[in-house]
Amino acid sequence: MATSRRIPKSQGALTAVSLLMAVCFPTAFGYDSLMMSSLNALPMYKDYFGITDATSNLNTASMWIGQIVSVLSVQYFADRFGRRPCAIGSMLIVSLGIILQSAAQNVAMFVIGRIILGLGFGIGAVSVSVLVAELTPRKWRTTITGLFFTNFLLGALIASAVTYGSMDIQSTWCWRLPSVVQSIPLLCSFVFVWFSPESPRFLILKGREEEAREILAIVENTTPYGEVVEDIVLKGMEESGDNRSQFIVWGEILATAPGRRRMLILFIQSAIIEFGGSSVCSYYQSLLLGQAGITDTKQKLQVGIVSTVWCLVWSIAGSFSFDRLGRKPMAIGSLFGMLISFFIMGALMKTYMDGSSVSPYGTVAMMFIFQMFYSFTFTPIDYLHSPEIWSTKYRAAGVAWYSLSNSCLGLLSTFTLSIAMSNMSYKFYFVNAGIDLVFVPLVYFIWVETKGIKLDDVENLFISAPYGKFGNSFFVPEDIVQVEVLAAAKS
Repeated sequence: MATSRRIPKSQGALTAVSLLMAVCFPTAFGYDSLMMSSLNALPMYKDYFGITDATSNLNTASMWIGQIVSVLSVQYFADRFGRRPCAIGSMLIVSLGIILQSAAQNVAMFVIGRIILGLGFGIGAVSVSVLVAELTPRKWRTTITGLFFTNFLLGALIASAVTYGSMDIQSTWCWRLPSVVQSIPLLCSFVFVWFSPESPRFLILKGREEEAREILAIVENTTPYGEVVEDIVLKGMEESGDNRSQFIVWGEILATAPGRRRMLILFIQSAIIEFGGSSVCSYYQSLLLGQAGITDTKQKLQVGIVSTVWCLVWSIAGSFSFDRLGRKPMAIGSLFGMLISFFIMGALMKTYMDGSSVSPYGTVAMMFIFQMFYSFTFTPIDYLHSPEIWSTKYRAAGVAWYSLSNSCLGLLSTFTLSIAMSNMSYKFYFVNAGIDLVFVPLVYFIWVETKGIKLDDVENLFISAPYGKFGNSFFVPEDIVQVEVLAAAKS
């Protein structure tokens, strides 16, 4: 594997492959989510399938169902066969889902296609994100893994533009064409994963240290027996111990306080992502705009495109800020901004519904401000945080747990948020602001700051981590790699 001709032989080339993997697969994933939001605004799509509130929710929720099913197997296969084979397999599954969805003749066929899509994306979200995290040089790891889910928005932007361009087609191709286009970023993902080596940390767990050394030498731009490589290999061998054939690690995770804490951290993160308000401004943006008084289909799609560009810009900025500001301060600051935005949004919407001449664009402006706060932290932290808080042995299981939490809560939100928005009207936004307020102390007391921590030291970090406090000054200073983003950019 390590000597294969297809694998880049320089740090720069391999880092580029990791970056492109972190761009293309999330782009395909993000394309799907905003494609569905845009399709829900197309009369031709709604008429063809006879869309009601129930079938609209089913079409959206079926993706989550597939992702939940994927979690039941992805950890085993990623730890048994490797991150790279799982990534390739996930893309083949997604391809099948795209074919069924694009050719759908009825709701049942469309839903089956989306369940298969969810299965493939669920496997890929775990395997590709872990592969990227374990192949990226540590000076770039935070930025590149932060960009992983940021590129979800790049896919969303492409989907918004494609759907806007196809909306006037007077046939079923107005919704089939956007589905077919989804295969383009997926094909690019396959190409870059094909040129990627297997994770060296996985190879160490499998007892293939020499192969791992060759890849680590490329990743860290050193020799196979250099100090950095030796440190990673020895810690990996110590971690794996005599359990290289043990692939089901859930019992070990649940048996320790640090393991349970990390599961709780990722559950809280999932809850923020699904119930903190982002779904309201993405999946149900059309409903929000309708409540604000914007009912024209073209206007809704135009707002969707502009808001996606806005979110993408702030997400990229956030990806480059974690090593300067830290995960916890950014999360708490964003939560305060989100809840204030929702309070103002609710007040503006109430004023409009009471018959005032207040422009609906005031509500739209607050939606953009909410998206700024959310996108700055919670978009890039999505698949940055979930791999980095676990040691190699538990990383695939930990990210799978995060994917399961996210999928279950996403499924729940799909069937509850639209109903709550319709029935509660402007009061819904006040309630959502209150929910965001609850998340603030949970993040402060439960989360652990991982700024500047090496992947191979994260286990010791959580063993010594107190509850509460910012920063990680409690950890032994010599075990912390102080990441200097500007210096790294110049090197």
